[in-house]
Formats: sequence, C-alpha cells, structure tokens
Amino acid sequence: MRSGLRRSAPYVLYPLLMLVAVTTAWMARTLGLKPGVIVVLCTIVMGVLVVGLEQVLPFRKDWGVTHEELKADLLHGIFSNGLPSIILEGLLKASLLSFAFFLRTQKGIDLWPDAWPFWLQVLLALFAAEVGFYTLHRLFHESGLASLWRLHALHHSTKRMYFLAGSRTHPAQVMVSFGVTVAILWGLGAPDEVIFWKTILHTSNGILQHCNVDLRLGVLNWFIAGPELHRWHHSAEVEESNHNYGNNLIVLDVIFGTRYLPKSAPDRCGLPEGTQYTNTFLGHLRLPFQWRESPSESSEEEVPS
Repeated sequence: MRSGLRRSAPYVLYPLLMLVAVTTAWMARTLGLKPGVIVVLCTIVMGVLVVGLEQVLPFRKDWGVTHEELKADLLHGIFSNGLPSIILEGLLKASLLSFAFFLRTQKGIDLWPDAWPFWLQVLLALFAAEVGFYTLHRLFHESGLASLWRLHALHHSTKRMYFLAGSRTHPAQVMVSFGVTVAILWGLGAPDEVIFWKTILHTSNGILQHCNVDLRLGVLNWFIAGPELHRWHHSAEVEESNHNYGNNLIVLDVIFGTRYLPKSAPDRCGLPEGTQYTNTFLGHLRLPFQWRESPSESSEEEVPS
C-alpha cells in the first residue's frame, strides 16, 4: 500500500497543491482579507507544505541548502520581489488603467473581454502576461547583450532547486519583468479580481516550479511550465538552459520550438563552470555590476566579495 502511494504521489501532488493554494485564497477572500495579505498567506502555506515534501519525497537527496543561502533567498523573497512590485504598482497602475478607461469611454475600444466567463479571463491574463515574460526572458538569454544576461544570471546562480530558489532574482530584473507582464494587464484594463487570481496561480506555480520535490505532470508538461521543464532551464549547460522560457505556461515554448524535456534530468544546475560570486544577499545585489563580462562568455569569472 505504502509503495503504491509513493509511486502515485508524484503524479497527483501538483494538482493537489495547486488546489490547496486556490482553496486557501478563496477562503481568505470570503473572510475579507486584502489581496496582498492573501498572496503572502498562500505563499506561507505552500512553503510549509513544500518544505515537508522536500524531506519525504525529494527529487534529489543531495540538494541540501546552507543557512547562508536560505537567509539570502528569504531576503530576496521579501525585498527583491515584494518591494519592487509595490513600487511599480504605485507608479504604473493608475496611469495604465486610466489609459484603458480612456479607450473604453472616449474611443469605444474595449480591450478586455469582461463578458467572458471569469475562469476564461484568468486564463487570458496568464497568457497575456506570458507573451511579455517569454519575450523578455528569451532576450535575457539569447539577445547577446551581456548586460541583460548579467542582470538575469543571479536567478541561475542557485546550484540546487528548492522551495525558495525562485525568489533569488535581482530587484532590478523584478522591476523590468513585473513592469512588462503586469503592465500588459493593466493596459488592457484587466479587472483587479482577475489579476488577483492570476497572481495566486503564478505565485503557487513558482514555488512548485523551483522545488526539490519529485513532481511529475505527465501530459500537463505540454501546457504548464512545471518543475520537470524548469529544472532544464536551470541547467549549468547553456545549450540546455536556453529552453523552457515560460513563466506559468509552456505554450509559447511549444509554438517557437524552445520546449525541452529529455527523459533524464540535468547533471548540474547553476551558472557555467568557473563562475564565482559572493553567495550572500548583498553579494547577490552587487553581482550584475561586478562582472567585467558575461559568464556565458567566459568560464573564469571572479567576483570580489
């Protein structure tokens, strides 16, 4: 019985965990909690569940995390991801929504399909944001501009996937990525409730996408950018990591031929061999500005502490 559960668990855990996130958000919403509080609550609930699963059903047992890494990535979650989002919302939301309102009332152009079923609007929000994210993400990797890669490389510096690995992102990149993806939705006039549920799905999938749990999505790997696909994106081999650019959906990777899912798993995650950096929160913040050239161009990088 136990062996049967262990064999089936990897195939049922992803939808179950996403259901937990949606149920938690729905219950909190009915209690009248503010959207930002609910996002934090769902993040904590998902984090606790995933931490437990990483102990009992790890994808790789040797992917342990040091105290220094854990502290740095926790600070990234709070400051590198949370604060830029709040700042950009204050700077951009009102003006972009006003633009959508102007088009609707003065020009008769209604960009957002309010008459659609709500679930379909959430799906549209995921796809619309994906267009901006996929384009930007691919430019980070393939544009040939060293400055773009340096900005994004911090996210690839983690040598192991675990529940907080996704938070390791430079705040400057968060400003750009968040600005592009959410600005699209605000500019289209997407309702706040649609963006809220898109955020719940995005945040929850992001934790699962980077976690060290043996999750298998089966046929869903053709639609969802889940952990099996995303591990290859974090491969230390550039030929492997320049794939699977999708944030939540993998559809654009399928369309443009960048989906990559061999039957095995990458031998090593992280930056190319020889890249050196200071593995602390402040060291991470300095990382893009202390490289003299992109690590994709040289394997002998040395970043002073």
